Amino acid sequence: MEKLNQETKNQMFWMLQDVISYFSKNPVKYRSKSLYGKCGYQSNGVTAGCAIGMYIDQDLAKELDDYEDSSILEIFEQCKSSFQKLPEWMKIMPIHFLSELQALHDNDFNWDKNNLSKDGIDTVKEICENFELPFKKLTFKK
Repeated sequence: MEKLNQETKNQMFWMLQDVISYFSKNPVKYRSKSLYGKCGYQSNGVTAGCAIGMYIDQDLAKELDDYEDSSILEIFEQCKSSFQKLPEWMKIMPIHFLSELQALHDNDFNWDKNNLSKDGIDTVKEICENFELPFKKLTFKK
């Protein structure tokens, strides 16, 4: 793994915290699918979009949603021009962090109807271990 500076690690930590806090408010409602029947980057009027979509403008979100495989890893590998439109602070994060964050949001087993599931908390721990983020400093809905 590449050596990350503290500022990037801090941004990764806060992005992870944002995803945990936002989607834990109401996982059933906020993790809803897009018009395409899959997780969407775009806001659908109910949710701010997916774990990455909540940070980007709606034009870029629509562009990303229009790809057949719109995983952030696939966009990074195959759709460089779209990836370059992400916010600068996000582009310097490891692509595998963004991919793991997207998987945390996307995978149903990480959530129950009220919160992160036990598997979801284990996924968060794994993300923290993989990227040397302080798991114990995260806050979770009680």
